[in-house]
Amino acid sequence: MSFIDDLKDKANAYLDSVAIGRLQSKVNLILRECEELKGWSDKDLRLSTLAFRDDLKKGASLDVLLLSAFAVACEAARRVQKKMPFPVQILGGIVLHQGKIAEMKAGEGKTLTEVMPVYLNALEGKGVHVITTNDYLAQRDAELNRELYAFLGLTTGYVTSEMNNDEHRKAYACDITYVSNQEIGFDYLRDNLVFSRSERVLRQDHPLHFGIVDEIDSILIDESRTPLIIAEPKKEERNFYELFTGIVSKLKEDRDYIVDYKSKQVSMTDAGLDCVEKMLGDAIFSKDNPMYVFYLDVCLRAKTLFEKDRDYIITDNGVEIVDEFTGRVLPGRRFTDGVHQAIEAKEKVKVKDADRTMAAITFQNFFPMYEKLAGMSGTVMRARQEFNQVYKLDVAQIPTNRPIIRVDHNDLFFKTAKGKFEGLVKKVRYIHKKGQPLLIGTRNVETAHTVATLLDEENLPYQLLTAADHRAEAEKIAKAGQEDMITIATNMAGRGTDILLGNGVEALGGLYVLGTERHESRRIDDQLIGRSGRQGEPGESQFLISMEDEIMQLFGSEKIIDVMEQFDIPEDEYISGKGLTDAFKRAQDFVESKNYDSRIYLYKYDSVTNFQRESVYELRDKLLENPTEFDKFLKESVKEVVAHAFGLGDAKLISQEMINVFGLDVGPEELEELEELKPSDRKKRQRKLLNEWLNPFYHGAGATGDQVQSLAQATERSAQYIASLAMRIKDLPDVYEAAQGLILEILDNQWSAQLELMEALKEESGLLSYASEDPLIEFILEARNLFEHMHLEVKRQFLKMVFQQLRQRGKLE
Repeated sequence: MSFIDDLKDKANAYLDSVAIGRLQSKVNLILRECEELKGWSDKDLRLSTLAFRDDLKKGASLDVLLLSAFAVACEAARRVQKKMPFPVQILGGIVLHQGKIAEMKAGEGKTLTEVMPVYLNALEGKGVHVITTNDYLAQRDAELNRELYAFLGLTTGYVTSEMNNDEHRKAYACDITYVSNQEIGFDYLRDNLVFSRSERVLRQDHPLHFGIVDEIDSILIDESRTPLIIAEPKKEERNFYELFTGIVSKLKEDRDYIVDYKSKQVSMTDAGLDCVEKMLGDAIFSKDNPMYVFYLDVCLRAKTLFEKDRDYIITDNGVEIVDEFTGRVLPGRRFTDGVHQAIEAKEKVKVKDADRTMAAITFQNFFPMYEKLAGMSGTVMRARQEFNQVYKLDVAQIPTNRPIIRVDHNDLFFKTAKGKFEGLVKKVRYIHKKGQPLLIGTRNVETAHTVATLLDEENLPYQLLTAADHRAEAEKIAKAGQEDMITIATNMAGRGTDILLGNGVEALGGLYVLGTERHESRRIDDQLIGRSGRQGEPGESQFLISMEDEIMQLFGSEKIIDVMEQFDIPEDEYISGKGLTDAFKRAQDFVESKNYDSRIYLYKYDSVTNFQRESVYELRDKLLENPTEFDKFLKESVKEVVAHAFGLGDAKLISQEMINVFGLDVGPEELEELEELKPSDRKKRQRKLLNEWLNPFYHGAGATGDQVQSLAQATERSAQYIASLAMRIKDLPDVYEAAQGLILEILDNQWSAQLELMEALKEESGLLSYASEDPLIEFILEARNLFEHMHLEVKRQFLKMVFQQLRQRGKLE
């Protein structure tokens, strides 16, 4: 650690002590009120909740109610759970209410600490979420505190992955909801894929009001880059692709559909649509099957625009894309928007389920959406800067209730992994002989089983935890503090459950924690160490490290190996010392700073996708069951697509776009002559041609006789007229209703494709660094272009399908 960093830490420590000192006066006032409440009856204590809520309705703030509400919660805990919060727990509760992160060492009672801010914030009736690391802890903590909250007149629910939507909805409707970080994230994503507001499970108002995240560093840092992904189940699509492939195979070009091979566009004729509906035995455009039009379109494109041995080949792996520029096969790549499945159906090979991402979000981008967010952990101070920079969350270190007396021994350094494990067995045998309970922490499941095999060979009894079954792991880890007990566990196994010492174990030295390997992050090492020495209990910890460990390969172990060889140290012997341990920790700090820089850099990339996601979800929410917004969107779509068409600048291209999207043939026969004119003459001739075919085009709008003087006028008038045509959809109630669902389908499909493009762009951004000083800028610019194109495609596809129906139903005559 540099001198500057050391100075910053000392300054922060001083400021923290001042801030904590100021809060101490509030803690004393709460404790004083608690004494007064002891004389209240249970009924009077319960009525406090109604009184607090009445005060809030009259304009009181939560901060004004804090002292009294915290005191009521403390007294309720004393009566119901027979637990009176310690002053440091009350202090931690105040920090949580302030929307900060409280560092509370393991065993300091975080579950009871959260009760006070949860109760206070639940009084608003907007919902409070307590976020845990797994389903088991969510259910356990909810059941643990349900009676206490019920005593205070509040409802409590919990959410697990095994519950159905109705159960999720009921749980979120409670005043307090316990839920894992995975489930709350997935519920948010699923709520943004529904076609009816009644299908949502989160609250309609304030879906993410106040959240308290337990083990917040594990979720927001260690898992921050792991995205939650929802892939649309597509197995049922196989039949649809095959069905519509069979239908389009019977259609005839020019009679049933028109193909523009230059622009690679295909559109159905009225006769073709009638023919399709006869073969289908159903309306192509219906509320019950809004995706029929999609399957028809994509299967028709596969038939007409994609050619075998030119665009793709058939191999043992199925349909494989051929690069149009190099002619090389692109294994593993697939055409997007359902085209690949349609080609597979056309070629009669197995239609593979599409692994299409419909929604995705990282925890880095999800949790900041809470109106107020707080969290707890025993190891957050080392990540203070990251929490502040990424999440805008301050961190406060809460003093322990009792001094920590655990002995943390220097690391033991071995030459080889084989020698380290031999040394580990010796160490385990020595500790076990004393009867002292031992927790062996491993970095992964493979190492846990390796240690288990070694102990089996020595006939040493043990219990193995690998975070496979959270409930069973919690029951086992709770026994890890019993005399003679040896527990092998991956670092996350049983986390969230206290290890209680058995009778007489304190005299044996408490729980001994042995780490088989150090991590890149010292914070994760501290989490393992913190399993021992809780609440002032005795305990010991030590790490065994080999020069072959992955971490040592990163840090460089040559100097230590030279020392070992110089003194001819055997494989199962070690060297140790404070200097070595401190040097290793400095190396950890260096690597962690590099990892931090990497996470911040990647966060900037993810923020671009997140901005787009928020825009898409905002639009989707507006359109969901909202005819007024739908009408507005329909008109705006016409305006934007027409503007895009006329923005092409060439009358021929304008005409093609009008035909492709709206099916309106407004192009003059004289278009070809424009190609032969000089640029100076082309503009004048173009304006003349525009007048010739635009006048009859918007004749219905009463514009006849008005001469078009510019493309801007042509754009405006055409948009007005086409918008009036589009609004005729309201004369077809069934089509109008189906269209409101169709636009959501199209938006979802396009956003899915956009997510894939953004991931590909992110992967390619590394290559941009060779041509640009800052590839992030290039990424942002290209991402913006892709997003603008996505929005245009949403509107083009939507309008194309709307106008197909208007034409088929005779509304364009």
